[in-house]
Amino acid sequence: MGTCSSKDVKENPIILPVTQNDKKQEFTPLTPDLNKNFDIHKTEKIHLQTYAQCFFKAKGALPEVNEEPFTEKIIFYEGQNAREICSGENIGITCRKGLKEGVNQDNFVVVSKPPYMFAAVFDGHGVNGHFVSDLAGKILPEVLLADIEMSLDPVFSIRDCFRKTQETIVKKCKELEVDCSLSGCTATSILLAHKKMYISHLGDSRAILAKRYQDKLVPVPLTNDHKASDPIEKSRILRHGGHVEKTNGTELERVFLPVRCPQGLSITRAFGDTAFTQIGVISDPFIKECKISQSDEFIVICSDGVWEFMSNYEVASAIEKNRQNAPNDIAKFSWDRWIENTDDVVDDITVVIIPL
Repeated sequence: MGTCSSKDVKENPIILPVTQNDKKQEFTPLTPDLNKNFDIHKTEKIHLQTYAQCFFKAKGALPEVNEEPFTEKIIFYEGQNAREICSGENIGITCRKGLKEGVNQDNFVVVSKPPYMFAAVFDGHGVNGHFVSDLAGKILPEVLLADIEMSLDPVFSIRDCFRKTQETIVKKCKELEVDCSLSGCTATSILLAHKKMYISHLGDSRAILAKRYQDKLVPVPLTNDHKASDPIEKSRILRHGGHVEKTNGTELERVFLPVRCPQGLSITRAFGDTAFTQIGVISDPFIKECKISQSDEFIVICSDGVWEFMSNYEVASAIEKNRQNAPNDIAKFSWDRWIENTDDVVDDITVVIIPL
């Protein structure tokens, strides 16, 4: 992967076109009318060197109504060839509603603004988590790609832009009378520039690098979850007066406010969640800087709807087996694992694959 270092311390909505594959007729458990196997229309492969030289943007829409389980999120496109770039063997995206109450709270954004390319996944939580994740997808790339200091010190700029994004989210929520005290979102992003990648994240959405090694595609983790099970993260929460407890007979530790509140938080860093900032839940990201090598083939960013029951190796294997349909295959595998391992509950599922 090369050298890595961590710095911790207007347009109309378009639904991605699909065709059903009759040879693989499988159905979603509990939603038998929904065919989970799709083949994206084949498009000409566009290399990173080409699509990184033009402006385009793809972002998930803010849901206005409850969708059916496994429904694909509407994607808004901007820029010439944006739709072709974000399909087939090029950039792969899928964002699926889970099997649960409420709307799809996941969101994503992919933006190319030469010489930079940016992609991120956001996983909302709380009553207004979908609103916070939508704001994050709009504000973070806008602030980051407009930063005139980016070329001088990308790591400093990224950290500062996360701070500005949190401030703007809180301000926007107040203006629109949206309560984000107990609602927020994760953020896992990748910035590509000058043969380097900068990975920054909050929470438990993860990114991996899929690289070629001895004729196989192998995964390299790029992020570590921000959870209360991490001793350093837990220590900060406790120092600020928060409580960390296991709930519902599980081993999962959650963060609670000192004043009893039934809603705990499973992560220790996030956008939004203003009630938890007083007890050490922060929006300061972990940042990793890596040189891009010739063996590096893909960046994969997914919400925990994927990582809860799929391993890094399984995700890399899905890309190796069927690059053309990898995002949907990963979403299908994840859905099936949730059904197998839970009482008919499935989290929202988002997959973004960036070829290098």
